[in-house]
Amino acid sequence: KSGKGFKESIKKHFISGADRYLSTSSQHDDYYLTYGAEKDRIVRYPFTSVLEKDVQKTALTHDQKREIKKELGIDHEYMILGVGQFIERKGFDVLLNAAKLLPENAALRIVGGKPTEKYLCLAGGDKRIGFIDHIAKDELKKYYMAADVFVLPTREDIWGLVINEAMACGLPVVTTDRCIAGTQLVKDGINGHIGPVDSPKETAEMITDCLKDENYLVFSQNSLEIIKGYTIEKMAARHIELIAEKGEV
Repeated sequence: KSGKGFKESIKKHFISGADRYLSTSSQHDDYYLTYGAEKDRIVRYPFTSVLEKDVQKTALTHDQKREIKKELGIDHEYMILGVGQFIERKGFDVLLNAAKLLPENAALRIVGGKPTEKYLCLAGGDKRIGFIDHIAKDELKKYYMAADVFVLPTREDIWGLVINEAMACGLPVVTTDRCIAGTQLVKDGINGHIGPVDSPKETAEMITDCLKDENYLVFSQNSLEIIKGYTIEKMAARHIELIAEKGEV
């Protein structure tokens, strides 16, 4: 990403000659500019993995979620959800440390495969914490619908499609300023919070704030409104619009 060196020169040769640059964010813009793109040829489009039909009409209440929790065998009042691989950059070590600072009536579930010894040690046998192996899409959606807050404490993500999926289920989102999906879709204090990396205390505080009665349904409904602009149909329409335009860029 320095723009220097033989391989970088080849990339610059091909990237710099485009008529248009489809970009998801200002961070993506910077990548193109490093390789010689002209700023006025960069255009934005909504990047997503959810269809319009995947977006819930209205946010679920805590009572509605409690029924889904029972189905999943979760007997705590609140459930915090994380989805992703058990790798360093996803930051689940931060989330596990944050979980220890949450109210006793809040459980944590992380879906993403089998945790390594490191993550099991961090969980420390806490019965509020559970790890879920890879599951089918329909089953995963149940966890999204049962959850009260979605957390992606990533140290680096070039997007983070799980945030789109969580918002489509009406979840408040807590993530970091290193998550591009977060910087584009999460409005701090509107549908969740964005904080720094490697801060369990601040992560726990942001989660707790999302759970407050005066915030929860407002944040949830705001997530649904925002994600309506990030559907596959909207993404396809934007591409068609740009391809159909005539004349010089």
